[in-house]
Amino acid sequence: MWDTKLPPEQENAVDAILGKALRDGRSALLEHEIYGIFKIMGIRTPVHCTVDNLGQVTRELLGTFTGPHLMVKVISPHTPHKARIGGIRSISGSL
Repeated sequence: MWDTKLPPEQENAVDAILGKALRDGRSALLEHEIYGIFKIMGIRTPVHCTVDNLGQVTRELLGTFTGPHLMVKVISPHTPHKARIGGIRSISGSL
């Protein structure tokens, strides 16, 4: 059990993430929201970003990823099992 109180600014940031999910009518967080909470708490997360359309994917953005593989995942509250529908792809090679 987590029994350490967060500083007010961190608590407010976590509350904002949880509040958005509630306002969106969701009872579960999306992966990037969980990463956001981890980051607020000082827990390391994988390098990640979210994009709304293909036009947002640029060489500069791709340059922030340094490993030989890039995982691309669908983000949707209506798709809890992304792998079952082919919503996860691993891209290998030079970007």
